[in-house]
Amino acid sequence: VDGNVRGHNVFVIQSLYTDSTESVCGKFMKLCIVCGALKDASAYEVTAVIPHLAWARQDRKTESRAPITTKYIARMLESCGIARALFVDVHNLAAEQNAFTVPIDNLESKNLFAEYCANELNAKNSTNIKILSPDSGGLNRCERFRHALLQRLKRSGSKVNDIEIVSFDKRRVEGSIKGGRIIGNVQNADVIAYDDMISTAGTMKKACVTAINEGGRIFAIRAT
Repeated sequence: VDGNVRGHNVFVIQSLYTDSTESVCGKFMKLCIVCGALKDASAYEVTAVIPHLAWARQDRKTESRAPITTKYIARMLESCGIARALFVDVHNLAAEQNAFTVPIDNLESKNLFAEYCANELNAKNSTNIKILSPDSGGLNRCERFRHALLQRLKRSGSKVNDIEIVSFDKRRVEGSIKGGRIIGNVQNADVIAYDDMISTAGTMKKACVTAINEGGRIFAIRAT
């Protein structure tokens, strides 16, 4: 560590994903080393700021001998001396709160998305709006976004009184995504597909195509 950090609060920023120059494993190892070095240099408190937390989707045992990666990541970071962690739209907040023993903060982007969507929907005088969750696990996330969007629409004088949340009927069979209907009515609606992350886009594509086939219009796909 270059510089005197003794007695200081230090924030270490590292988003964990693979890019063209470095692997996610390399970035995570560097994050652990830097946090540990800061504590050894007598930093008062080290906060890990991780906009995208890798391996966060494996938060429970889905089959015999499956790993629980959220637990292992938390243990490794805490062993390096972090006092707090900050994430952006972490995949499963409850799982991270249970995995980490140090305080964590989760920043949500829903207000930014809601502001943009409200302005665009008002510009086209849209009153039939649906929020599409690509799977049942995202319903709570969509509910929070719906509340934020409704607030902004009503504030701008929109005639929209309510927004329905619909869900893609998704099932995983031997690693493949199966499903073929939307739970809810999207006929003639402006549909906002909402999720926390898009990896291969397989689920999102199937959900949006199904919504179109059932008479909906994909207004936007929003993901942190």
